[in-house]
Amino acid sequence: MGIKVIATAPGYYGHYRETGDEFEIADEQALHHSWMERADGKAIKRPKVAQPQATGNNPAGALPRNPDIDPDLS
Repeated sequence: MGIKVIATAPGYYGHYRETGDEFEIADEQALHHSWMERADGKAIKRPKVAQPQATGNNPAGALPRNPDIDPDLS
Protein backbone atom coordinates (compact mmCIF):
# COMPACT_ATOMS: atom_id res chain seq x y z
CA MET A 1 0.00 0.00 0.00
CA GLY A 2 1.30 3.44 -0.93
CA ILE A 3 0.76 6.95 0.39
CA LYS A 4 -2.25 9.05 -0.67
CA VAL A 5 -1.24 12.54 -1.79
CA ILE A 6 -2.79 15.65 -3.28
CA ALA A 7 -1.17 17.70 -6.04
CA THR A 8 -0.66 21.28 -4.81
CA ALA A 9 0.50 22.35 -8.28
CA PRO A 10 0.61 20.67 -11.70
CA GLY A 11 3.21 17.92 -11.96
CA TYR A 12 4.07 14.52 -13.40
CA TYR A 13 3.87 11.23 -11.51
CA GLY A 14 2.99 8.30 -13.76
CA HIS A 15 1.15 10.84 -15.89
CA TYR A 16 0.34 14.56 -15.77
CA ARG A 17 -1.46 15.62 -12.57
CA GLU A 18 -3.53 18.77 -12.13
CA THR A 19 -3.68 20.85 -8.95
CA GLY A 20 -6.09 19.14 -6.53
CA ASP A 21 -5.73 15.63 -8.01
CA GLU A 22 -5.60 12.89 -5.37
CA PHE A 23 -3.50 9.83 -6.14
CA GLU A 24 -1.24 7.27 -4.54
CA ILE A 25 2.55 7.21 -4.60
CA ALA A 26 4.80 4.24 -3.88
CA ASP A 27 6.59 5.55 -0.77
CA GLU A 28 7.94 8.61 1.05
CA GLN A 29 10.90 8.86 -1.36
CA ALA A 30 8.51 9.38 -4.28
CA LEU A 31 6.98 12.43 -2.59
CA HIS A 32 7.83 15.57 -4.58
CA HIS A 33 7.71 18.25 -1.90
CA SER A 34 7.45 21.06 -4.41
CA TRP A 35 4.03 19.99 -5.74
CA MET A 36 2.55 17.24 -3.52
CA GLU A 37 1.38 16.91 0.06
CA ARG A 38 0.06 13.97 2.01
CA ALA A 39 -3.73 13.64 1.86
CA ASP A 40 -3.93 12.27 5.42
CA GLY A 41 -2.46 15.46 6.88
CA LYS A 42 0.50 13.70 8.49
CA ALA A 43 3.74 15.60 8.58
CA ILE A 44 6.05 14.76 5.74
CA LYS A 45 9.74 14.19 6.13
CA ARG A 46 11.32 17.01 4.19
CA PRO A 47 14.91 16.63 3.05
CA LYS A 48 17.38 18.86 4.80
CA VAL A 49 18.57 21.64 2.54
CA ALA A 50 22.13 22.85 2.98
CA GLN A 51 22.27 26.45 4.12
CA PRO A 52 25.10 28.70 2.98
CA GLN A 53 27.67 29.25 5.69
CA ALA A 54 29.67 32.41 6.21
CA THR A 55 33.33 31.47 6.02
CA GLY A 56 34.88 34.83 6.82
CA ASN A 57 37.14 34.40 3.81
CA ASN A 58 35.77 37.30 1.81
CA PRO A 59 38.74 38.62 -0.18
CA ALA A 60 36.97 41.94 -0.77
CA GLY A 61 36.96 42.60 2.96
CA ALA A 62 40.76 42.34 3.07
CA LEU A 63 41.35 45.13 0.53
CA PRO A 64 42.86 48.34 1.92
CA ARG A 65 40.46 51.25 2.06
CA ASN A 66 41.39 54.48 0.31
CA PRO A 67 40.70 57.70 2.28
CA ASP A 68 40.70 59.69 -1.01
CA ILE A 69 37.56 57.92 -2.23
CA ASP A 70 35.97 56.76 1.04
CA PRO A 71 34.55 59.74 2.98
CA ASP A 72 34.25 57.66 6.18
CA LEU A 73 38.05 57.49 6.44
CA SER A 74 38.79 61.22 6.24
